[in-house]
Amino acid sequence: MSTKLVRAVPVVIACLLFTSHMSLRAQVSTADIVGTVVDQGGAVIAEATVTAENTETRERRTTTTGASGDFVFNLLQPGRYTVSVQSRGFKMATANLTVSAGDRARANMELQVGEVSQTVEVQAQSPALQSDSATLTTVLAAQSVQDLPLNGRNYVTLVQSTVGVAAGPSNSILSGTRPDERRQTANVVANGQNEVFNNQMIDGMDNNEREQFTILMRPSIDMIQEVKVDTNSYPAEVGRAGGAVVNLLTKSGTNEFHGGVYEYLRNDKLNANDFFSNLTGVSRPKYRQNQFGGSVGGPIRKDKTFFFGDVEVLRIRQGVPTGLIFTPTLFEEQNPGNFSDQPGGIIIPPSQLDPVALKYWKLFPAPNAGAPGVLGANYNANVNKMYNSTTYDVRVDHHFSSRDSIFGRLSYNPTYNSQPALFPDVTVDGVKVSAGGGIFPGPSEANSHGSMLDYVHIFSPTLLMELKAGYTRLWLYTSAPNQGTNASQKFGMPNTDVSDQISGLATIDIVPMRAVGSSFVIGDDRFVPILDINNVFQEQGSLTWTKGTHNIKTGAGLIRRQLNYYQNTFGLGYFRFTQSELIDLQNFLQGKPDEIQRQINPKRQYFRFWEPSVYVQDDWHAKSWLTLNLGLRWDHFSPITAAQGERSNFDPVLAKACTPTNCNPFIVGATAGVKSYWTNFEPRFGFAATPKAGFVVRGGFGMSRYAQDYASGSMNLYNPPFVPLNLDCFPQTGVGASACPAGSGRLFQGAPPVTIPALDNQLPGTVGAHARDYPQAYIMQWNLTVQKQFGGNVVSAGYVGQVARHLQYAPNLNIPPPSPNGLGNYYPRVFAGVMPNLASINNYTATGASEYNAAQLSFERRYAKGLTANVNYTFARNLTNISDGGTTGAATVGAILPYNRSYDWGNSDIGIKHRISFRLNYEFPFGRTGNRITKFAIGGWQANLLAFYQSGVPFTVLDGVAPVPSNVSNLVTVDRPNVIAGAPYAPANQNYTNWININAFTPQPVGTVGNETRAQLYGPHQRSADFSLFKTFELHERFKLQFRAEVYNITNTENFGQPNITITRWSASVPGFGTGAPGATPILGAGGFGQITGSNLALNPRQYQFALKLIF
Repeated sequence: MSTKLVRAVPVVIACLLFTSHMSLRAQVSTADIVGTVVDQGGAVIAEATVTAENTETRERRTTTTGASGDFVFNLLQPGRYTVSVQSRGFKMATANLTVSAGDRARANMELQVGEVSQTVEVQAQSPALQSDSATLTTVLAAQSVQDLPLNGRNYVTLVQSTVGVAAGPSNSILSGTRPDERRQTANVVANGQNEVFNNQMIDGMDNNEREQFTILMRPSIDMIQEVKVDTNSYPAEVGRAGGAVVNLLTKSGTNEFHGGVYEYLRNDKLNANDFFSNLTGVSRPKYRQNQFGGSVGGPIRKDKTFFFGDVEVLRIRQGVPTGLIFTPTLFEEQNPGNFSDQPGGIIIPPSQLDPVALKYWKLFPAPNAGAPGVLGANYNANVNKMYNSTTYDVRVDHHFSSRDSIFGRLSYNPTYNSQPALFPDVTVDGVKVSAGGGIFPGPSEANSHGSMLDYVHIFSPTLLMELKAGYTRLWLYTSAPNQGTNASQKFGMPNTDVSDQISGLATIDIVPMRAVGSSFVIGDDRFVPILDINNVFQEQGSLTWTKGTHNIKTGAGLIRRQLNYYQNTFGLGYFRFTQSELIDLQNFLQGKPDEIQRQINPKRQYFRFWEPSVYVQDDWHAKSWLTLNLGLRWDHFSPITAAQGERSNFDPVLAKACTPTNCNPFIVGATAGVKSYWTNFEPRFGFAATPKAGFVVRGGFGMSRYAQDYASGSMNLYNPPFVPLNLDCFPQTGVGASACPAGSGRLFQGAPPVTIPALDNQLPGTVGAHARDYPQAYIMQWNLTVQKQFGGNVVSAGYVGQVARHLQYAPNLNIPPPSPNGLGNYYPRVFAGVMPNLASINNYTATGASEYNAAQLSFERRYAKGLTANVNYTFARNLTNISDGGTTGAATVGAILPYNRSYDWGNSDIGIKHRISFRLNYEFPFGRTGNRITKFAIGGWQANLLAFYQSGVPFTVLDGVAPVPSNVSNLVTVDRPNVIAGAPYAPANQNYTNWININAFTPQPVGTVGNETRAQLYGPHQRSADFSLFKTFELHERFKLQFRAEVYNITNTENFGQPNITITRWSASVPGFGTGAPGATPILGAGGFGQITGSNLALNPRQYQFALKLIF
């Protein structure tokens, strides 16, 4: 631990211990009840006795009103309470209300003159009307969690239905399809912020993985009492967030035994088929899903000790449509090397056919779709994936006395997932292999467990202390289908399989033939295997004090993270073909790739992180109609720290000083020279005004800081002297630094050898640089919201704004300006004068930015008369200049003009313009009265709806015909074209076969960059409605049997995926090159360009599910 951090920890503890004159509302995992006591004339009543009692556990709190007549109950567990007020000379007043996590529920009491023995019931304010807080919060109560049709019983689906929130891209890091995270989807985009900028919590404790910022632990939804989602103007108690703060509140037992057992079943016999499968005559895919388990909770000792526990098992065997993907024609497959069936195709002499390529050629399946003899999207099938998960949770609560209570929670969740390749397995010359294609296919295991303790001590009704401690662990391992088989060696590729972790079938990527969402074509994919072990230790403490109209809280926390990590990027070699389908297939059979990348990583990384924090907040009831929320938070996020000191950082400043006799541009050490930042102060301000009953105006401003140097690049920094450099060479065009090592460059020669090079100015390959000045990202948030209550309903309308700075931006510093000297004649690379053999310098900086502005409207009805409802609408504009997890940003951001940030500014790839969401639970009123037979037959029906509609995801049209016209470097193989002024982006007859207007794009002159602004086109809109119908049978006074029928995508609406966005052929080309000539237009359908060939991976055709639940 650094000296500064050692000094900081006592300061954190001191702040906690010596600021006991302060306190706060516990907005993270508990609730507050506040109010003012007045007489019938409106005069405040001091020294009235106020009691709040939990109706399920009989936990009771008592306080007295101050001189202002105000009272506050802090740190209340969510649930139903009875509040009673007594004062001499007045009748006792009572109010019943239910509070959720984060609520500041107001229960103002008007006392009537009379005897204390007389009681008057007061109507408490609906908690959905937030009259004392500026935080934009949605609380998803127990009924929503348990009853809404959540696909796979995944609570994340529920979070995605809240205002300002949407699902992220279907192939994003947290989508469940990537090697880093194969569990159920966790992608939540809140107010336009990247899905990895959310703060995931359980019972107010950190639940964040550090390498990809995914979720560590997932309890069963039976354990979840509520889900609380904060999206703007967080209270000072909350930090480490740029998007949503998602807090899961777990259930506790009560004085009554409650629980149940259940089983959910799915079978493909009732499901609908995929649109493209129907189109090509492919049968409905197999689907078998069983999800079963049970829960029980109750008293161990009445009014004292309670427990709640559950177990849940999920087993899925699911067929997945591949969508329309590319293979050679049947004639070409049967006659390797003969492309005479294509215009301009050649016949390759057998002597020029590469023997390794011929074996790979057998991996392509026979075409079964499309026009015969046409080189295009001509294959469609179903492939099978497997998912197994088991979850165990238990929680125990104990009340030592009216002053002391504690609870503890344990969870364990092992999972196994097998992601399929798109092409079927093949036996080639006696060697059985997975043929490849898809999104990082292969098996993945993820085992997580978590534990925590939470202790509350009440010094007095106005002074409370809460202490927490927790530990969470995630063990994750993902590999490729052919790992450990030495398949490359068996195919005849020497020097490719080199260890147990680097063994399989080398990656072949014929870029124009990729399927939509795919990352390669045949073989094993890159970036695996991955080993990700997270250990998170955390402690928190807070003091809460109420003084007059001030409700103040101070607290501190410390999170210690251990990340033991291994990932191999291009260990088997990455062989790229980047021209057109026909040329690439011809080159492929001759074993002549356009580019080869390789890196062998022999080392596991051992990273450590320290995150202390201190905060204070005063919720000041300044006037009877006005509450001010005043807070200040301080966070520290230590730099990525290597426990063994083996972290190597390429420093461009040192590199510029290199000479032939003296050159070592690497900073080696625990932090590799990256500085710590100790001034991360985050002010928070908010107000809530109630000018008249049932009408609230509230708003706020705040800053939040968070770490965002994540993912394998900035995390690992694969550099000498510990790891060989990433070799990036060009066998057909490379000279000097771009040339491949002698004896390599053809498939039959295997992957090029890589070794740890000498540290001098002749260093070859790609290096990783991490800016030494790398401040934490921060976001400034503000909102102004108006709320109006109509009976039990609340309508809200608000403006939400956010500006984020210091976001991660990773340009290639070695890219020179565009060259007008003719295609392939580039300016020297930026560092060529001092380090002539360097390829890419991937420089991870904190210089990115984003902006978000939105109108957000919502209608909310908490449970009343059998109905719970929420409808919300967001209209937003989201701008950025970083790669933010979308489909096109990574291909262009920082690659073409790395020193010009404005060129990358445009619509965010995750920016959704319009989104409307619906949540509805309705208990039908009939059958509630009558005899037992009548109730059994027609009573107990309930309907539930979870639905959304949203506009399309933005994207950028790309020019993938190399060499690209911008002519900056052979390292840049994807470009942006010119846009023709006045031409619409969408064709007049837009449909899935013709999504992009080809007449809107043309190649720019060689040596200039395209004028296409980032992400101005939009993909298909998305929508789905999930519906369920329940029938509950009363078996006994305490036992119910519930039958559930659930339908996902009940209307069977097709949700198309994104179109193919990469141009692979132009109507006219530069002589001697495939590069488009000025004035040319893209060819629709070449490489699938402009066409949609697959469905959205996250939105399935209609699926039915049936369940039985025994509830007691």
